[in-house]
Amino acid sequence: MKKIILLLIIGLCGGATFCFGQQYPETDFYSVNPYLINPGFTGALTGLSGYVTGRRPMTQQVNQISNYRIAVNQSLERTQLGIGGKMTYDRRAFFESLYLDFSFAYKLVLDHKRVLSLGADVGIVNRSYSLDELSAYVDLSDPTLSSDYYYGTNFQMGLGLAYYSTSIEAGIAMPYIFDDSQAINQYFNAYFAYKHYFSQDRWILKPNAYWVSYLDKSEKVNLSLFVENRGRFWGQLGVSSTKEVSIGMGLKFDIYQLSYSYAYNWNQNSVAPSSTGEIMLSIHYSKSNKEFAHITTKRNRRVK
Repeated sequence: MKKIILLLIIGLCGGATFCFGQQYPETDFYSVNPYLINPGFTGALTGLSGYVTGRRPMTQQVNQISNYRIAVNQSLERTQLGIGGKMTYDRRAFFESLYLDFSFAYKLVLDHKRVLSLGADVGIVNRSYSLDELSAYVDLSDPTLSSDYYYGTNFQMGLGLAYYSTSIEAGIAMPYIFDDSQAINQYFNAYFAYKHYFSQDRWILKPNAYWVSYLDKSEKVNLSLFVENRGRFWGQLGVSSTKEVSIGMGLKFDIYQLSYSYAYNWNQNSVAPSSTGEIMLSIHYSKSNKEFAHITTKRNRRVK
């Protein structure tokens, strides 16, 4: 009987999020920081970059999905490499996951104007239950709770290919291609953005598209329009195929940047939260006057 109850709980709380396709952490800051969705962008910027992000529903939900992340990456221009790492805590209902990843990327520099980068994430994921909440439903000594997938530490690996210049950012990734001993993980994402400069290159208009294919074969497409006053602030407005509209903005202070995104889902049949907020604090320290590593064009100069 207890096992039946546990399976029902998993079906209602864990299974609902599984059906929606959000088995892995997500972010709305992909156009500001594509490293979070694709290891191919590891070390894309000059110097050292660090990020702290938090994402959670704005209203109380039965199947709440929230995640928090600390990430850092650095370009090594002399060796045409980028290295970094991420620590992510993800929670949905009473299921918890902790990801620890090391990132690295090798860069093929094309005429010092464009970069083709192949990257990988290698690490572990620890999945568990929130025992305090689960104890209200089942006996914690039940052997059903010892599932290797839902309660244990597994190896995982992700791969990504990125292409970027001062005009284009593009990438395709399988960020969780291997997860324990399972077959190749059919979780894909692709990102494309075109940057148009104006007003003596101080402003950037960047329309972008982000596509995700989830494990349950569902898909999501985000279309956004991003505008930036270089070195000062940015704003973005987007809409997705899952009937979600989002708005984001960021303020820059010297080497710091504070960003916020709000998304509202008007699909009443969706198990996703009706509204989600995400915040990110970024730090970018570099002695170089370039923005992107390995690119030496005039337009790549940093604007303060």
